[in-house]
Amino acid sequence: MTQIPTLTSKTSVGTPTYEYESMVRIWKRCRAILNGELYAKEHDRYLDQVNYTNLLVPFSPRMSSEQYRWYVAEAELPGLTSQYAKILTGGLLRKPPELMLPEAAPEEADSWLRNRFT
Repeated sequence: MTQIPTLTSKTSVGTPTYEYESMVRIWKRCRAILNGELYAKEHDRYLDQVNYTNLLVPFSPRMSSEQYRWYVAEAELPGLTSQYAKILTGGLLRKPPELMLPEAAPEEADSWLRNRFT
């Protein structure tokens, strides 16, 4: 069995490794998006001009914190990502997805989404 050396040495179970530290920012962003608009807006509560961890990109570097709060309040995040993740999870657990299509959708839309989309 080949062992992969790490760049840090662990001092205790509670000490994060380099691999964890390098991915934690991405995990937090992904978790915010997958949980929907409220979580994404909470993730972007403060404008981070040092590490650029915000989901929303400010349209001006001179944007004040009041302007940024308004910008975040007006932003919309379609729930497509979280809905798709729920469908994938349901597929993995062998549960059929629950689809509610608009009345104007063609009759074959349900069959196409269930059988051919992915």
